[in-house]
Amino acid sequence: MKIELFTTVHYLEIQPRLDGFYLREFLIVQDYRELGPLLDPDLINALGIIHKNQIENNPVMYLMQYEVDDFVIGGEGDMWTEIISTLLLCFWFIKDNSISNAAIFIREVEPNPKIVLRYPNRTYNAKGEISNTVYNRDELNSVFMLIPKIINLRTVSNLDFFEKTGLSDMPMPLDVQYHPELFTKVYRALTHLETLRETKHISRKIFHYVAILECLFTRNEPISMEKDINNCKKNVSNEKEKQFNIAEPVMEKVQSITSMVRQRVVSYLGGNLKEKKEIANNITVAYDIRSKYVHGQAIPGKLMTKTSQIKYALRMDSLVRVIFNKIILTDLEFFLLPEDEFESYIKSKINP
Repeated sequence: MKIELFTTVHYLEIQPRLDGFYLREFLIVQDYRELGPLLDPDLINALGIIHKNQIENNPVMYLMQYEVDDFVIGGEGDMWTEIISTLLLCFWFIKDNSISNAAIFIREVEPNPKIVLRYPNRTYNAKGEISNTVYNRDELNSVFMLIPKIINLRTVSNLDFFEKTGLSDMPMPLDVQYHPELFTKVYRALTHLETLRETKHISRKIFHYVAILECLFTRNEPISMEKDINNCKKNVSNEKEKQFNIAEPVMEKVQSITSMVRQRVVSYLGGNLKEKKEIANNITVAYDIRSKYVHGQAIPGKLMTKTSQIKYALRMDSLVRVIFNKIILTDLEFFLLPEDEFESYIKSKINP
């Protein structure tokens, strides 16, 4: 079947103004009237006053008469939400933003005209706010260069679900059946990036920034807490000691992960002593906020204030962006290695 798809893009400004530009197959124009006959005026009028106002006052993202499988329209239109969100996510790799799209209209052109409506999630910047972000022509070019790289990292091409879309190199949705052996550490990190951008809660954002670092810089294996606890029980002599000591090996392992992530990030990014200390301190504070938040405890002292947490959210956002860009642009082959080979690589950064 043939479809056309359009949605509005919010909180994106292009300066100086462009008549239109493409994100892959999607044409973005700053005024829907620039689409001319491509977008049916009668269709716009039929959408209702709220949707019509959005289209008239925001850039429009348009996909013209694309040939797809029945599968997409038939209950799986959320695939298109994932595709568009992945394309818009690429803007984050250049600078922080709250760019998102509104309702997605998927119109079946042939054989039976009808419209399917999808609502995406709102995105927020590192401050948990929404505001316009300006991109110039050079920054747009950087976004265009990143798009195929990000799409490839979000693709698992041998899943039947993915292949049915007819888009052999578009991003895979997150709600497919989970196949952990197919997901790289970079893919897992990207899912956390997408999730943190959907919340305005600062502590929750910091939780996901830390999770990104753990995805990228730790080995992909579970912490066997049950095994640790059973070993601990064997090594203590009475019930009171058991209650007191069971948590200790678990806490030691958590602390060792914190130290390992901090050391590996600092070694990977390098820099002078001042820069390394600043990175290490930001990671330490982020871990502290993450730990208190996850365990339902009060965040201590000055970190309790939203202003203070925003400061560290902005620092972590910047740090994670630098890491992602370095990995994607220069070191991707190492972060896609099997776990044992990756461990050898990252350890060589620490002890060259």
